[in-house]
Amino acid sequence: MEVARLGRKRVVMDNEKTEKKKNRTSKKAVAKYVENNYDRLELKVPKGKKDIIKAHAEKYQGEVGMIRTLGHIPKGSVNGFINRAIDETIARDVKENEANEKT
Repeated sequence: MEVARLGRKRVVMDNEKTEKKKNRTSKKAVAKYVENNYDRLELKVPKGKKDIIKAHAEKYQGEVGMIRTLGHIPKGSVNGFINRAIDETIARDVKENEANEKT
């Protein structure tokens, strides 16, 4: 970090100010993208279950590549694991429903 001292005042050099501005702009862009492309859900689980889900996701949630609802999901992602569980459950329910309608 480049800092110049002028008397008692610290003056941050321009390159650091520019970097901070870029970071702020990048965060705003990401927040805008997320707001426009995702819905948020709040999930409540009993105390201790979060740690179980996280451990399971880290152990079994491999690098899954593209998921139709979320795009790329990194290895060990709890969010990715939950979305995969939702997608698989919906697909299973639809398949079972279609099988029941045929009989």
